[in-house]
Amino acid sequence: MLGDFGLKVLTPSNHFLVNDIRQSQGSHTLKARENDYGDYQICLDNSFSRVSGKTVYFEYYIASYTDEEELDRFGGLDDPEDISSYEITLDYIFSAMANIRDHVMKCRHMQAVFRNMEHRDRYLAESNLSLVGRFSFFNIVVMIGTSLTQDFRMFRHRRRRRGDIGLMLLLMQVLQMGWENIPPVTLFTVVANVCIYLGFPEELNFSIDYVCNSFIRIWYLEEYRRILLAAWYHLDDMHLYYNMSSLLWKGRKLELRLGSPTFCCIIASFSVICNVVTVGLSYLLSEIMTDSSYLRECAAGFSGVLFGLKVLLSNYEPNRNVHVMFFTVPSRLACWVELLLIQVLVPNVSFTGHLAGILVGLAFVAISKSFRQWKYLFDMFFSFFG
Repeated sequence: MLGDFGLKVLTPSNHFLVNDIRQSQGSHTLKARENDYGDYQICLDNSFSRVSGKTVYFEYYIASYTDEEELDRFGGLDDPEDISSYEITLDYIFSAMANIRDHVMKCRHMQAVFRNMEHRDRYLAESNLSLVGRFSFFNIVVMIGTSLTQDFRMFRHRRRRRGDIGLMLLLMQVLQMGWENIPPVTLFTVVANVCIYLGFPEELNFSIDYVCNSFIRIWYLEEYRRILLAAWYHLDDMHLYYNMSSLLWKGRKLELRLGSPTFCCIIASFSVICNVVTVGLSYLLSEIMTDSSYLRECAAGFSGVLFGLKVLLSNYEPNRNVHVMFFTVPSRLACWVELLLIQVLVPNVSFTGHLAGILVGLAFVAISKSFRQWKYLFDMFFSFFG
């Protein structure tokens, strides 16, 4: 038997003659019981690995010759006295013929086994060809991308960063999902964030201090450009990777449900409104907590928009349970649990930015529901009086 299987042989009375588990090959010689008349069952068991397919070769022989039948097959003589004059006894001839027959059968069996092993190896090689080809292509793309990134870093004047490991991880995730499986607006948003992080175009190659969202610099210094730009800039490559990998997952679901034009408007509006709400929350929390650090906080990144998208996604899938780190919670509570956990594990992140994204998402859901209700009432009114 070739493959990774279990083998079971049952008698007509449902007794196991053979019960092998996860054997790659084997051979058994079985003798039928005297009282077990009927059909014997041979079962190849793959229950432990139902996902992967197997290629199996097996053969069996049934032998039930008696001594008289052997005599008829190989001698054809009825009277043993007819051969008394021969020097070689009949038993010796029978044993020699039996040995020859056994050796021929073993040769045929080994030839069949080797032939099927060759078929199995060829099948595995052909089935792995596409996988090896994709993996090789992926390695080539990674090497080309790495070289281009290093060249770009060498010849472009950009702000200093810790490294580009996050970019490589993001590229691996995009290739794993497949370019063709990512909706256009989601893909464009990811590419735009990566280009801005790399300092392209040169007109948008600003430092984080120049674009981060800060109450003092927006309210007192009137640097309103921060409201428009803060969401599209990230502190380092891992910050970019975490946000964009989350956008790939959320954006693909929402864009397929809402459509590309609607999703594009949501991304554009959330990237601005979240920053406006963050400014208001910074002032409100500074008054409530009597802590002026909220006014000096300078935040950047796409996290606020992602929290807003998470609220929208939970609204469309209200009965689904999601995993947040080590917890399983209802989708409606996932954004709040994630907000608290991130704040506890990473205290330096912008609490006001994440909270602003949740509030903007809740407001969007509420306005959408009331708009649909009013639209339904107007449609009923005009249909009644029309």
